[in-house]
Amino acid sequence: MADTTDPRPPGRGKLVALTVLVTTLFWTVIWGGFALARGRPQPTAFAVQPPPATATPAPTPTPVPVAEDTPTVVVSTPTSTATTTTRAGVVALDTPDTVLPTGEAPATAASPITSTLPVPDAGLLININTANAVELETLPGIGPKTAEAIIAHRAEHGPFATIDALTDVKGVGPATLEKLRALITTD
Repeated sequence: MADTTDPRPPGRGKLVALTVLVTTLFWTVIWGGFALARGRPQPTAFAVQPPPATATPAPTPTPVPVAEDTPTVVVSTPTSTATTTTRAGVVALDTPDTVLPTGEAPATAASPITSTLPVPDAGLLININTANAVELETLPGIGPKTAEAIIAHRAEHGPFATIDALTDVKGVGPATLEKLRALITTD
């Protein structure tokens, strides 16, 4: 038999295979890079636009204090829940109640109306048998707790027969009653 020795040096086959593999990888990466570069989207110029303009709401009318010599009519609805802010002799109510000069028709009660109510020294007498807490709080010396006490006393004992009967309410003494006497009524 013949000698089966390989005339090539040992490991040469592995070196050729490795060279072919590296060359193939090199050209694949180069070709893939060019293909990716061609398919990449081109940058686009753009400008940032400001947001569209929105409508500005119309200003709301400012309530005008009612003059002392102007006759007024108070229109009230049974669902009033009020918060009171006293400033410069006028009480602002966030309720469907409104104060109108005599002869004007009330607005619809579909939405709350901000209104003004003159304080008692403007010529209005507060009926302590029918006044709500907000109206009672407009009286000097009557705060939220005393107003609620007056309403609770009225509910428990019935209407006040006289103005002097107001002293039966806890928190209303003779001095407070004298301040209120010219401002309240039981009629």
